[in-house]
Amino acid sequence: MSRLAKVKVETTTVHFVRPLLGFNDDTFELAQHDADYPWFTLSVADAEFPSFITVDLAAAFTDLSIDIPDDIAADLNAEDIDALLILGIVNVADGFTVNLAGPLVVNLTAQTIAQVVQDADLPTAAPLNGGN
Repeated sequence: MSRLAKVKVETTTVHFVRPLLGFNDDTFELAQHDADYPWFTLSVADAEFPSFITVDLAAAFTDLSIDIPDDIAADLNAEDIDALLILGIVNVADGFTVNLAGPLVVNLTAQTIAQVVQDADLPTAAPLNGGN
């Protein structure tokens, strides 16, 4: 997975078309983290918690392949799979690791998002050390 152009996101509301594992909220705000690509913040729209730091996986892991099943692509209203933003939730308490097993797939045009649990054996705590 690689991205030729940087993604620029104004703060936008996104709606989970399938619940984020472990959470009941379905409306979140997605914002560029300090206007510094590839970091984003994903926060519940009407509360202070939960809030997640996320990273564009295409920028952080150039050789990563993420499977997006057709039914989830349809739920996201995705016309072009390559135009989707794929984010990983970052765990800063664990030395900056990212969950590759459950990436977040975002359709910025439709303002939809889904967590897509991968069938492949991908880590839930991959180091973010620049070692693509």
